[in-house]
Amino acid sequence: FRASFLEEIQEDVTRLGDEFANHVAKFTGLPIKDILAMDAKVFHAEAALEKGLVTAIKDHKSFAKYMADKQGAKNA
Repeated sequence: FRASFLEEIQEDVTRLGDEFANHVAKFTGLPIKDILAMDAKVFHAEAALEKGLVTAIKDHKSFAKYMADKQGAKNA
């Protein structure tokens, strides 16, 4: 690949990574620099909970109840 092509791809990857980090920071309260330092890794549920990427681990039933409760509160 030409260097210019790789630079363009890297610019897109960096831009998308920054957008994703901002999105995660908005909903988790984690600092953007900490999210970027995770280097786009994927974590199993328990590790994601430990890192503050999720607030809880739910099975299908408890997640469905959680969503129904949120929808009910939204319509109230």
